[in-house]
Amino acid sequence: MGELWRKFRALPTWAQATSWVVAALVVIGGIAGGGSEQPQEDLTPVGIATETEEEIPSPTPTEAESSAAPSPTPTVEETTEPEPEPEPEPEPEPPPGCTPGYKTADGSCIDDHDDDGNGDVNCGEVDASAKPVQVTGSDPYELDRDGDGVGCES
Repeated sequence: MGELWRKFRALPTWAQATSWVVAALVVIGGIAGGGSEQPQEDLTPVGIATETEEEIPSPTPTEAESSAAPSPTPTVEETTEPEPEPEPEPEPEPPPGCTPGYKTADGSCIDDHDDDGNGDVNCGEVDASAKPVQVTGSDPYELDRDGDGVGCES
C-alpha cells in the first residue's frame, strides 16, 4: 500500500482530484443501486441474434432520424465588456467672486475670509470652522506652504 500511495501522491493535483471524484462516483453508484442484489439489464445490442432470440432488424437511418430529437443548435456565449468606471464628478465651480482652487471645510468662499480687505487671505484670517482648506489648483494666497494639497492645517 505504501508504494501505491507514493505513486498517487506523485501525480499532479488535478489528477489526484479526478481520482477522488471517480472513486466517489463508484461508491455512490454502488450505494444507489449498483449492488449485486438487483437484476442486470440486458445489454445485448439491437439487431444481434442471441441463441434464444431471433434476429431483430436494426432500424433504418430514416427511422432513427425521425425518432431522434433534433440536436440543439450550439450557442455561443456573448462576452460582455465590463462597464467603464464612471468619471469622477468635476469639482464644483466656486461661487462668483471666489478665487478658484480653494475648498474650505465649511464650504464658504475663501475670499470671504479676507478680514483686512487687502486682497490677500492668510491662515490667521480663516475661521476655525473653515479649516483645513483643500488646495486643488494654483495657490495664490500660499495657504499650502508644504505643497500637500491641504492648507491652514494647524
